Amino acid sequence: MRLRNITGSREVIADSSYVVHEEQSCPGKWREIFGNDHPIHIEIGMGKGKFIHTMAKLHPQINYVGIEKYSSVLLRAIQKMEEEELPNLKFIRMDAEDITRVFAPGEVDRIYLNSPIPGPRTGMPSAGCRPGSFWPDMM
Repeated sequence: MRLRNITGSREVIADSSYVVHEEQSCPGKWREIFGNDHPIHIEIGMGKGKFIHTMAKLHPQINYVGIEKYSSVLLRAIQKMEEEELPNLKFIRMDAEDITRVFAPGEVDRIYLNSPIPGPRTGMPSAGCRPGSFWPDMM
């Protein structure tokens, strides 16, 4: 997928009620944010949000948090939410490397990683998301 800079995407994200801002203050508060004690499932690298939006629609008894690094892609997920609002779905714009600062230990019930970043190539630093690096603490 080629990413294009979409003018105004950061402003839309900053103003969106679907996006959780100041996510570093959220550990231990996700039940409060959603207003219920339903299980929490997260998707890392949600892209345009098709998978997580569909899951949230099919499973209203589960809270979903979509994490996306790129503003232009997150904007598309916000637009989808504007067409069909789901109270059990929130978004965060962040790099997944910082995910342990957003969820308290045991707060996440399931992690979806549908489009992982490929592992390192010869001469390149590791960029992939590796199981075991943070998952045991969050689940």
